[in-house]
Amino acid sequence: MSEFNTNMQILNKLSPTVKISYSKIRGSFETRQNNATKMVDKLYKEILPKFNKHGYITMETLHNSVSKVLNKNINISIRKNNDVIFDGGNDILYSEFTGKISKTTIDINTIKNKINRESLITILHEFQHVVDGLFHPKYLSRNQKMANDGLYTKKYDILYDDLIYTRDFPDGKKDKKYILNRLRHKIEHFFRGMPADVKMDYIQDAKYCLLSEKYAYSTQRKYAKIAKKKHFPFNADELENENKNFMFDEKIKLLKDMGFEIIKKERSEHARRLKEHKKLTNVKTK
Repeated sequence: MSEFNTNMQILNKLSPTVKISYSKIRGSFETRQNNATKMVDKLYKEILPKFNKHGYITMETLHNSVSKVLNKNINISIRKNNDVIFDGGNDILYSEFTGKISKTTIDINTIKNKINRESLITILHEFQHVVDGLFHPKYLSRNQKMANDGLYTKKYDILYDDLIYTRDFPDGKKDKKYILNRLRHKIEHFFRGMPADVKMDYIQDAKYCLLSEKYAYSTQRKYAKIAKKKHFPFNADELENENKNFMFDEKIKLLKDMGFEIIKKERSEHARRLKEHKKLTNVKTK
């Protein structure tokens, strides 16, 4: 078996603080994604009644609600959001001793350590990322491998933030084709000089990130519709069809296609090397 294929089969084991039992993550991708989405609904039902008459909850209340919905062994940190651009965020933290992921976070806007009910949909968006990582452990495993291998570089950040995870607002099929062709060219340029296994790490990491964003924005839109129907306060932008704006489905397919191409080329090269080796062996034995 080639070194490339061997590396692709290595699973970077996760700490118990960021994984759930195997019995809960069996089944197809769709089954696991549905289970992750159910966890978001549980948090929604758990936390909605906790807002007081002024429309606030404490950070401690949010933490307790998340802990109740999840296994208490899962390490989730609730933090104040310090990003002036985004209403919330999600982060992955590492142990300085083991290099393994030790916890994930939900970062949310606060006013004197209190969270406004207008942030509820943002909480659910970020919690979707958290449970996606739990029900699809390969997401966090790939992230851990990338971090330990030093693959999260400034160049990759620019590629992902400025070209992959961007709202493109496509205007028809022709515009979509142009956007995807341009993105493919940029990714291929980024890949110059890289071995196949590193290319696959980047392909998989970007794909997993987009998949999680796709479902997080779907969750956001779902609960924005509920908020509108129930006359709860929310941001009107949360009703946007971000799957269409970001072209999540199309970009995920592009990354999958590029991954298949890399694997096909590597297998072809491996077969060619074996054939040449066999020829040389036959010549020496004659």
